[in-house]
Amino acid sequence: MKFHYLESQSLAVQTLFCSVLLSTSVLAQTVTNPGNLNPHSRAASPIVGVEITPGLFDLHALASDLSSARLLEAGIEFLPLELKGQREIDKFRRDRPTLQEEPGVPSWVSLPNGDNLYMVARGTRVGLLLIPSVGRTRWVAAIDNAASTGAISDSVAISLDGRWLVYGTDDIHGGNLYQVDLLRGGMPIDMTADIDPISYSTRSLRSSRLGAWWLTGDELWTASRTTQATEIPLPLLDQEGLHEDLVMSDEGNRVAVVTEDDPTTRRVLVVDLDGTVHVPVATPQPIELPGTTDPLGPYMALSHDGERLAWLSDGPPQELFITQVQSTPIETHVTLAPDFPVYIDNIGVIGFASPQQVCYLAGDVILAVVDDDDLIGAADMYATVTDPQGVPTTWNLTRTSGVVWPPFDVPATLSVSDAYLDHNADRFLIQAEFEDTSELASFVIYTGGYYHSQSNIDVLLSDLEEDPELYMAGRQVMVSSVPSGTTDVEVHRIDPVSGATQQAMLVGTFAEGTTLRAVRSRGGDIAFVAVGATDDAWVSSVRGTHGSWLPASFVGQISSTLGLLPGAKLLLGLSPASGGDQPVAVDNTASVQALPLPSLPCRVLR
Repeated sequence: MKFHYLESQSLAVQTLFCSVLLSTSVLAQTVTNPGNLNPHSRAASPIVGVEITPGLFDLHALASDLSSARLLEAGIEFLPLELKGQREIDKFRRDRPTLQEEPGVPSWVSLPNGDNLYMVARGTRVGLLLIPSVGRTRWVAAIDNAASTGAISDSVAISLDGRWLVYGTDDIHGGNLYQVDLLRGGMPIDMTADIDPISYSTRSLRSSRLGAWWLTGDELWTASRTTQATEIPLPLLDQEGLHEDLVMSDEGNRVAVVTEDDPTTRRVLVVDLDGTVHVPVATPQPIELPGTTDPLGPYMALSHDGERLAWLSDGPPQELFITQVQSTPIETHVTLAPDFPVYIDNIGVIGFASPQQVCYLAGDVILAVVDDDDLIGAADMYATVTDPQGVPTTWNLTRTSGVVWPPFDVPATLSVSDAYLDHNADRFLIQAEFEDTSELASFVIYTGGYYHSQSNIDVLLSDLEEDPELYMAGRQVMVSSVPSGTTDVEVHRIDPVSGATQQAMLVGTFAEGTTLRAVRSRGGDIAFVAVGATDDAWVSSVRGTHGSWLPASFVGQISSTLGLLPGAKLLLGLSPASGGDQPVAVDNTASVQALPLPSLPCRVLR
């Protein structure tokens, strides 16, 4: 797995996060003011969608004591929603927007403040519905009398702080890009009102607190809340086109874009919001594409402030370079021999821990006796700091080889197939392979303590039949795995720790083939449906108590998703033997309380 980091610092630990002119009259008809909020929901009240007919839901707000319910929206259809710019390694983070996916329901976006954003339709209205963690539901964008559910694109971009949403409309409804303040609300801002309907690449769409970026064909465009859309002229060579995968700095002030004639002749441009263009990699050559959403990416990164670019040559051998973005670029070849022997030709991590420090996984597939392209073998994670003159200082972060300082001439032992940053990007969780078995490990990301040679890897689970499955649960992570030599499925939870060895806590053992669904968290409690021969609802507590909360008579009768309610209660749908469906609340005494909702399948939204 190749990693990417964002920037954060504390006293002793520097964590890695390692971001046709639409007339006024038509606008009034199609884009609904999101200030028209639904007045009925109350702060902290549970919100449940009841499926009145297949695919259509009525949204109800329950009273805090669960004694009554209030209708919020009728006839809502949930549609798929795609979040552009999210990296695969960030899927468990809570400090930035993340795309949420669950079997049987369309995807949605979770925001850092706990709000959830859904793409929905209600009759001929299509839009984006925000269900906050507290407060009132509201349509942040909507088109009434929409010609199709594609009136608003299902691909959106959201700034890293979760505040600024950018979405587009189709040609029939103006073909424009809009920006919305998810925090303060208000009318969507049409950023492209002064230009013809645009045909933009959804893959390229990026949003930041400063503005938005996108590609239209081989044109790079930018806009902000105060400036209309502007094309930035780029110094393209003959036959060059632009790759759609833009790399944005965390501040959002710059993007890196790869130009391409063919795979052997690529360059990299870095562009400012004001239109200034830098050419840090001017010579056409084989360059690895950014791979923002690649399971083994990303392969290119800008520092938080956009002043440094880290990039890979497309090998073999694969080499890492750091270029200081300025009028006269300063290029540093990081993996140059003899510090890195020639056998290190598979670079994994590309990400900045600070404006000057780049971290990366480096190894070799052959030395690890790995023949799977999805693995990076014989690997360790390294860090390199470059000074203003481009002089590098490099050390080994994970140190499985026992070698701290160059030359790194002893093969490391990691063979990584997947990796994810935890909820605050303080640690990496890595799935590794070892002698034909799998294991799950973690390590703290830091810059100090490199003077000793011991590995800082915490092995959480080892000797597994296959790679474990990971599920986000707030600040915790749930893991299902099959120990070697058995068919049983073990479920563990991994809690955040500070300055201590991380451990996996056994929650329970389940029958062969069991998977987890609807993993939810509130405080230190985690609830999940164990989907197997007989579906069961379990709750795990940070205090160390774990078990089923369903009476035995209801095991196997779970019909829909669940949620955790205040007061240590579960909300879920049951399909009792007598027939029908019933939303109920269950507590740790296995007491079942019918809820004042229609006897239909439900979807817990808050």
